[in-house]
Amino acid sequence: MTIQETENILNILFVNYPNSFKNWNKTQKDVYKQLWQQTFANVAYKVVETVVLTHIKTSTSQFAPKVGEINNLLLSMITVDGDVEAMDAWRDVLSFIHAFPVEETASQYDRLSPKTRKVLSVKDLKQLHHNTEEQNQNFEKPRFIKAYKAVKDAEERRAIQTGNLLQIADFQKIEQLEFPATMLMVNDGRLQIEGGENSVDDNKQ
Repeated sequence: MTIQETENILNILFVNYPNSFKNWNKTQKDVYKQLWQQTFANVAYKVVETVVLTHIKTSTSQFAPKVGEINNLLLSMITVDGDVEAMDAWRDVLSFIHAFPVEETASQYDRLSPKTRKVLSVKDLKQLHHNTEEQNQNFEKPRFIKAYKAVKDAEERRAIQTGNLLQIADFQKIEQLEFPATMLMVNDGRLQIEGGENSVDDNKQ
């Protein structure tokens, strides 16, 4: 977002949550604007606006959302839940070690997802082969889930910073969002929401 676009977002918040800012001076508002600008500098305006409007429509809080809340809501709207994705990845790992003998671990390693390969090395996978089912379930699974979620969180933070949301977006989840006559497009590495005649922007009050 540009500085002007950031100001547009903040004006939405000022109008909807006047009590949150009634005692603020110019310096406080400038610092607040800078925080929003730095956080979403590389994220398309339409994306941030949509998330902010979604928060306003769905939250019962009387206080303006923090930057982190909007950040987390954005991620929840376009990505799979961390626990769900990590569990799916663990099931893929178990399928892998059952499908291939230990001597084929290295040659078949690339079948695993990039995130999983960041968590488990070829050596780690060979160890899973040799472990008992109880060892994998009680000890290796919790370690894997924790490490996988850490990798996912790091990638999502990096995506927000760079604006490359397409890299982390789950298109099945995006399709479930209520964006009439909108479509997704990539522009300079950014995920943008481009509206048609019934776009979010057109419906904005």
